[in-house]
Amino acid sequence: MISIARILVAGLVLAGLATPALAGKYDLKGTLTGRSVNIPGCGVIDSMSVKYSVGTFMGGTTLAGVYKWTAGKKSVERCINYSTDIYLKVHGQNGRSGYIKVSPSTSKSGKGYGFDTTGSPDWNAFICNFRGGNCLTANDAKNLIKSGYSITSFRVHTRDIPKAKSRSRGSSTSTRSKTTYKPRPTLKAQAVRQRAPAHLSADKR
Repeated sequence: MISIARILVAGLVLAGLATPALAGKYDLKGTLTGRSVNIPGCGVIDSMSVKYSVGTFMGGTTLAGVYKWTAGKKSVERCINYSTDIYLKVHGQNGRSGYIKVSPSTSKSGKGYGFDTTGSPDWNAFICNFRGGNCLTANDAKNLIKSGYSITSFRVHTRDIPKAKSRSRGSSTSTRSKTTYKPRPTLKAQAVRQRAPAHLSADKR
């Protein structure tokens, strides 16, 4: 008769064998800071800092990231909103590279970091091109991570950019202002206009 203790030991051994090799061995955390960060199709913000946490757990991926940013005097605050994604540039020691996307909640300019929860993207959607697409296969992504990797930079993409205020509206306003503010008549012209009615009434008499 097999004892309960032997069953428990056998269960622990099997559980250990079933645990994938990627369980937590390749976690990487850090902070990246950029100045004069370009937002394609919108403009440039003064600065951005990104905190990230990339790793593995039980054979799957783990991913989280937050950022804070400053608009700057000449930049456009509408460039950063709920649809802003951060793409972390990842380089594997096996020569492969790509981008890992994080999409945290957005904070306002100068108001500190936003908020994010740890997610677990599928391996075949984990490392892709900038703005997504052409992702590495699950095996290629795993091999990149297992080879040893580093995260060196980031890029920003805002999917839904509000339209800027039309410049033509401002120009039409200036045109109206030119027609509204007419030059005042001189005192001599005003005197002529005041005498004219008296002269006409005298002719009628």
